[in-house]
This record gives sequence, C-alpha cells and structure tokens, in this order.
Amino acid sequence: NAGFSVASDASFNNDVLVAGITKIASLIADGDVSLNAGLSLAGDASFNNDIYVAGITKVASMIASGDASLNAGLSVASDASFNNDLYVAGITKIASMIASGDSSLNAGLTVASDASFNNDVYVAGITKIASMIASGDASLNAGLSLAGDASFNNDMYVAGITKIASMIASGDASLNAALRVAGDSILQGVIVNSDTSLNAGLSVASDASFNNNIYVGGKATIDNILYVSGDASFNGNVVINKDLTIEGNLYVEQYSNQNIVNTTTTDYTLIGSAANTVGTVF
Repeated sequence: NAGFSVASDASFNNDVLVAGITKIASLIADGDVSLNAGLSLAGDASFNNDIYVAGITKVASMIASGDASLNAGLSVASDASFNNDLYVAGITKIASMIASGDSSLNAGLTVASDASFNNDVYVAGITKIASMIASGDASLNAGLSLAGDASFNNDMYVAGITKIASMIASGDASLNAALRVAGDSILQGVIVNSDTSLNAGLSVASDASFNNNIYVGGKATIDNILYVSGDASFNGNVVINKDLTIEGNLYVEQYSNQNIVNTTTTDYTLIGSAANTVGTVF
C-alpha cells in the first residue's frame, strides 16, 4: 500500500501491469518496445538511431539540427516556411507559387504551359522568344532589333522618324504626307495621282514621257536637240542667239522690221497680215 523501492536490478519474467502513472528516471530496452496506445513526452526525446513509423506521424513542431532525408513524397496540408535556402536536385512541380519578395533563378526557366505576369517584367539581358502574341498594346521604350523577318498583318503607326536601310514593297505603298529621301532613290515605276514637288534638281538617265501638259515656272535649259513631233506654241517672245534653219515655209502674221542681213535665200515666201507686207523675201 505504499512505495516500492528496488536498490538493484529487478527482473520481470512476465507482464507488468500498471494501473496508474509509471515514472521512470531512465529506461533502456534491449529488445523491441511496443506501445499499444499513445506515447506522450513532457520533455525532450533523443533517438540515437533510426525511427520507423508505419502510420502517420503528427508533429506540432520539428527542428532538425542536421540533414533531414525523406525517401518518399512530402505532403504539407498547410503553409511551409523555409527560413533559409532550399536545394532541389530534381524537378520541382508546384501547382501554384506566390513569391512575396524577389525570386532569383540562376539558370534557365522552362515553362511547359502558359505563364501569366500581372505586373511588370524586367529582363537585364537578352530575351529570346520563339513566338509572342500581345493581346493589348506593347510598349518598347528603347530600340527594337530584329535579326530575321518581321510581319505586320495590320497597320503600323510610327509617331517619330522611321529609318529603313532597305525597303521592298510587294504591293501598293501609300504616303499621306511628305516623303524625304537624303540619298538616291531607284524606282521601277511611279504613279502619282496628285501634285509632286521637287525642291531640287531632277535627273533622268533615260527617256521621260509626259502624256499631258508640263508647266515650267522658271527657265528651261536644254543642252541638246529638242524634237517636237506636233505643233509648238510660244505665247511670248522667242529669242534665238544663233542661226535659225527652216526647211519648210515661214508664215509671219505681223512684223515691224524688214532689215535682212545676208539676203541669200531660196525662194522663201514672206506672208504678213499688215498692209503691203505680202511678198517674197530675197
């Protein structure tokens, strides 16, 4: 009915049933220990070798001072906090990841499906994209360099200056404002439906055909022969600094000076509309 004290070893060759609490200062089991109910430890527990758990292990808090090895999957029903680095030797599959701070990837990032960025994306180096579709506006605050072809299936608006080393238009090209070319322009064919203004010289290496009138506001200088297949009308004075050769008749409606130098002629008839001006020039 009172305490039981054993000063030395005690041997129990069969079961020991304890109805109340058993307090043991130190317990060493040479064989297996089976606990058919729960095990509660008020203090620290030290396992100097492996621990095998056949069922579920629920741990309120676990701190591993050394490496922790999990040979199978790790399922976390709630939040998991890693206060230091996390190293993964294989593939990491994450259904959803939210990083409240910066995320650093020291190697490549491969995304098998869609990737959504709800805010800005900053890339310090070169970004290589096999294909990019922008459902909204795309803003490039610096230069855009394309090593290959670029296809624009709709309109392209440029607010500033566009510099093009070479341009080939397979279809029509429409310029609603001025076109300025600092160097040479080679055009296979040009059709202009409105006025064309050239503020400097126009050089034509081959024939030029004008199917309608041509107006010249200043002087027109022709360095070689001028051939006119039809009539030529001069509504003002005509000044000829050298000889005038006429292979047909010369008809004069009016003249005011009959002085003729070198009167060697070949029966050219001078016809005038003024009085006494009809006759033959000799």
